[in-house]
Parts: sequence; structure tokens; C-alpha cells
Amino acid sequence: MFTAMRGLRVLELSGTGISKLPQSLRKMKLLKVLNLNDTEIERVPECVRHLKSLLFLALPEGCKKLPVWISEVKCLQHLECKGVRRMPKGISKLPALRTLRSDLLDLSSEGDRFMRQEDFVNFTQLQELWLNINKEMVSRIEEGILALLVKMRRLTIRNSTVKELELPKKMTAMKDLESLILWGFAVGSWICDMANLRELELKWCDCSDYSKFPTMPNLVRFELSGNDSCKELPKAFGQRGAFIHLRFFKIDWFNELMEFPELEEGAITCLEEFHLCNCRKVKKVGEGLERLKKLKLFSYRMSYKLEEMFKAGGEYSNKIKVNNPHVKIMS
Repeated sequence: MFTAMRGLRVLELSGTGISKLPQSLRKMKLLKVLNLNDTEIERVPECVRHLKSLLFLALPEGCKKLPVWISEVKCLQHLECKGVRRMPKGISKLPALRTLRSDLLDLSSEGDRFMRQEDFVNFTQLQELWLNINKEMVSRIEEGILALLVKMRRLTIRNSTVKELELPKKMTAMKDLESLILWGFAVGSWICDMANLRELELKWCDCSDYSKFPTMPNLVRFELSGNDSCKELPKAFGQRGAFIHLRFFKIDWFNELMEFPELEEGAITCLEEFHLCNCRKVKKVGEGLERLKKLKLFSYRMSYKLEEMFKAGGEYSNKIKVNNPHVKIMS
């Protein structure tokens, strides 16, 4: 079949359950997109080596390794290989690579066959990266190696060490960064100076001061997950002008949090979804939730002490429904 389709540009095979590709695929010299997500393929097919026009390659999670020859696919811009944690050294020789989505990339220094943190200097066009920080990388992170990735737009980093790491302030050189997802870091307030951030997720991160986050001008999605010490959030979260463009807000596993502050008129005016989940000591959400005219969903899953406050037909639920009859309130 593929022999007669040499002009094909896009081949979407995700979810088909195939386990191999025919060698005739190598003749599709104009193919730009090959999606193999959710298939049974366990190795990158040899025919991919000959697709010199390929820009986008998505591999299934069952594919755990990349071949050394992947560096020969010179036009590749987007590589999705969520089952791969160790990249062959040649991956840094792909000059056009912009997106590298893996299962949180491991850059351990052992051996010369795999990519190491020193190879970051070759990623001059990289815009999206998922990265796992192990103990071998600690000193390089603290020295500010992330600042080399100045064209980054989407960055996900997990700290897999027992050491509490502080991200380098040099990361502010990423002027175009739009999405930042962090696991297990000490977070400085300088992150709030990254004016282009539209998405920010802090998972089990140590943050001494939350008060500057409401001033971030372009933030659309904000998630705070995992905190065993924070008993209250700053009043700035509910003050007029706070989170002027925020549409999605989630607080999850804040185990000591007692209440969410009162929302003044003009606070979080664009909010569409508000999730207050697994916060088992929260017993009050400050007045003002009824002022959120664009709110479509308020969820308080596993936050049991809010049951009485938001029970169907209750005084507070009715107050919200009067001002915003379309909102869904879900436990």
C-alpha cells in the first residue's frame, strides 16, 4: 500500500495496535509527520532512518530505547518518546530539535553512549523539555546550566534527589517561557518576574512567600500541589486586581490549610475552574465566590469540612447560584 503513496505528508497510526511497520515506508521521502502513539511497536523501525523530511515523530511508551542513528534524521523538530529516559549521545546533534518529550529525561553521567548535561549547549533551538534531576546533575543545576536554554517555551523538571534544590535565578534568561512545571524545588519569588508565564505548576515545592503570584500578568493556569506547613494563603490572593487573566486554579494536598481568603470585587475575574482538593483541614472559603461571574466549576473533592458550607440548597450554595446559575459545585 505504501509503495503507491510516496507523496504522503502525514501518517497517523496511533491507537491502531500495529507491532511493526513495512520497510516500504522508507520510500516515503516527503513524509513529515509519523505518529505511532498507543501502538505495540517496541523498537524504532529501521525505515524511519530513511525519512529525511520527517519533522514530527511520536513513539509509544513501550518503546524504551532510541537507536544511535536517530541523529541522522536531521530535519526532526518534535520528538515524543515518553518511554525513553536515557537518550543516545547523538540526539544533541539534531540541529532543528525544538520539542523533546520523554519520561522525565535522565542525564546520568555514566558511560559515553548517552546524552549528558554538557550536551545541552548543542540544543540551540529547543523549546520544550521534560527533565529529571538526579544527584549527578545537582552541581550543574546550581551553577545555572538551565540558563543556556534561552529559547525554552515549556519546561517540566522533577527533582529526584533527597536534597532540596534551589533553581538558579539565571533562568530568568528564558524570556519566552510560557509553561513551567516543577516537582520538589525551593522556589524563589523571582519566578514571578517571568512575565510571559501562562502556566505554572508547583508540586511539593518549598515556597516561603506566595504573595507575589497574584501579580503575574499573563498567568492563565496555576496549580499548587503538596504542602505540609502552609496554614493560610496571603490575602493578596483575593484582593482586587489579583490574577487578572487566571482561568484555572487548583490547590491540592495542602494538608494544613485552614481557609481560602475572601475574594474582593475585581479579584480573579476571569476564573472558570477552581479546584480545592485533598485539603482536609479547610473549613471555609472566604466570602466572594459568588462574585466570580465566569466560574463554571468549583470542586472541593476530599475536602470534607466544606460539605456543610456547600451542601445543595444551602444558604451559601444558593447565594452563588443566584449570581451565577450555570456554575457546577462538585464534591
